[in-house]
Amino acid sequence: MPSSGVFRGSAKRPASWATNLDTLYPDVDWEGTRGVGNILRHQYDEVDNPTIWFGIIEDVPKLRQSALDEIARLDGLHAR
Repeated sequence: MPSSGVFRGSAKRPASWATNLDTLYPDVDWEGTRGVGNILRHQYDEVDNPTIWFGIIEDVPKLRQSALDEIARLDGLHAR
C-alpha cells in the first residue's frame, strides 16, 4: 500500500547519512518523512485528519522499527 500523501512532501537533498538510511531501510518513505514537516507547517490547511491518521498507522511503525534497527546496528559497531 502506498504511503499517505502527507508523507510525500518535497524534501531537501539529504545528507550522506540520510542517503545511507534510504539504502539500509527501504521500507520507510524517507523522502516523505523528511518533507512532512514542511507540509504540516506551510500547507496545514490542506491536510485532513484521515490522511494524518493513515500516516500514523502505516508509516510511523516502519519508521520506529528502522530506528530501533539502526540503534542496534550502531551499538554493534561500537561493541567491536
